[in-house]
Amino acid sequence: MALVDNFDSYNDGDLNGQGSWAGNVAFDVQASVVQAGAKAVSCASDSVSIYKNFVSQAAGAQVYYMRSTALERDTYVIFKEGTSNKVYTWLWSGDIGFNTSAGNFNVKTDAVINTWYKIRFEWRLNATVYEGRMSVDDGAFSDWKTLATTWTTGLDRISLETGEQAAGTSYWDSFSDPNAPPPAVGRSQGMII
Repeated sequence: MALVDNFDSYNDGDLNGQGSWAGNVAFDVQASVVQAGAKAVSCASDSVSIYKNFVSQAAGAQVYYMRSTALERDTYVIFKEGTSNKVYTWLWSGDIGFNTSAGNFNVKTDAVINTWYKIRFEWRLNATVYEGRMSVDDGAFSDWKTLATTWTTGLDRISLETGEQAAGTSYWDSFSDPNAPPPAVGRSQGMII
């Protein structure tokens, strides 16, 4: 299953060390700017990262939300296999997209500041081709694109990262797996006496 985390149960302050997140202490759990629920993660530092592992998947899907206070602010969710970067997804310069074997591919090119964007990224091994596709705010999916890198067994780590293009604050919230089975519904059972 892909990453499931909404940060709501964490203490305000450093994300590092909570809920199996590990990395730079610049990432903070806060309750001021949230997509849903009580809390989200913010980071105002440049060129820093923090990660959390999930169950390895050769094919999978991940839903998450990103937001930024500055148009040129580099805000990333990077999919990894172990410590190796495999797919970059981003919000920067009004663009939301991911990297492919043909270069950067933008699904949305008119993103604005101070707005939460829902991103759904899917990946698969199609015969011998590693592919990805994306939708933004429940819009149409992009075509499947050949990815720039391959993996051995599957993607198993998400890293939240920032770049160094512009000062500002990046935000992330509401990571979920759209392919997760729904919770079991209990049935009442009648008793015959």
